[in-house]
Amino acid sequence: MNDGRLDDLLRKAKVAMPSADQTEELVVRIRGDLARRREIRERVGSTSRLAAWRWLAGGLAVVLGVLLVIRREPSSVSPGEKEVAEMRRYLHELQALFPDRLDAVVFGPGGPRIVLSESPMSSGNDPLVLRVCVGHSCREIVTFSGRSVEIDGRNFEVLAGSGGAIIVAGEAGVWTSSDEGRSGGLPFRLQARHLL
Repeated sequence: MNDGRLDDLLRKAKVAMPSADQTEELVVRIRGDLARRREIRERVGSTSRLAAWRWLAGGLAVVLGVLLVIRREPSSVSPGEKEVAEMRRYLHELQALFPDRLDAVVFGPGGPRIVLSESPMSSGNDPLVLRVCVGHSCREIVTFSGRSVEIDGRNFEVLAGSGGAIIVAGEAGVWTSSDEGRSGGLPFRLQARHLL
């Protein structure tokens, strides 16, 4: 049989038309199948979004855990040589900009902050670095002997004594560099050193 003859036979063949009941049954089955597919798609979509949120929350938890583990105890960490060199550079530049007016430079979480005196004062020759930790928040203060600095809302005098000793004194108490590692009765932890 060739293609032409097959085409003729197919054209002459009578095709039975489905009854109205069969057509209605087919429509119901197609709608049910579409509804099931839509439900599966929505369930899979919400599940994948939930899974994405779970992965994100898990990732954040891991990052926070790592940060907590590698965080150092601030009371035992004094400024390293890189930080000290940066403090010296700041101090040198600020003394050139504000001769005899510089009281202190506070290096905190928000960056360096300059404290100027209202009237000219001799800056002194020996700058001092105080590392002050209140709770887990620490900052460094570069100042000079004989100057007053504010620590935790209170004023303290900073003095360089003989033999390289550093004294921090105020109404809340007195701390000396020989008290390194102890609070000296003050409500914060303190370390001190000569900057130069």
